Amino acid sequence: MKTKEAGPSRLADRLAAAAADANCICRRPETNVVCGNCSAKFFGRVQRTCPSHTHVIYLLDYGYCPKCKAPWRSLEGAVGGRNV
Repeated sequence: MKTKEAGPSRLADRLAAAAADANCICRRPETNVVCGNCSAKFFGRVQRTCPSHTHVIYLLDYGYCPKCKAPWRSLEGAVGGRNV
């Protein structure tokens, strides 16, 4: 009987490996995001492509403004808490 080898296939293992990668930006903190087009404010992150994990997108990554649909270039992340 052949057993499956334990590799970095589990999400927790991949995230631990990502934390050790110097080029990885996946674990950036969420911030207050403001749209430069319509001034909408929301909590999350401006979507960026990680050099190490090019196909990974997180739930709170915004590629466009949810209100006016302006592209990610119009979004600015401000350092701060959840008070939006």
